[in-house]
Amino acid sequence: MDDAQRQRLEAAAFRRLVTLLRSRTDLSDEMLYDNVGFSRDSLIHWYAEAARAYGMHVTDEEVARWIYGESWEDWKIRMNNEDEAH
Repeated sequence: MDDAQRQRLEAAAFRRLVTLLRSRTDLSDEMLYDNVGFSRDSLIHWYAEAARAYGMHVTDEEVARWIYGESWEDWKIRMNNEDEAH
């Protein structure tokens, strides 16, 4: 496997992880961090850090929109509403 193939596979695995985290709203960031040592917020920071390392400028809010599928603020409101409904 060459580097380009490995990077494509890593990117595909990362996208699948993001899709899973978007769909598993029952897993709070606190729960994720306590059990596996990272959270959606960790991914946001790692992604933004990697972009900066390559000379790109992205804000945490821009990355949060991609990781959460919506703004962090909208996601937080929706999660609070879902928690209250249960």
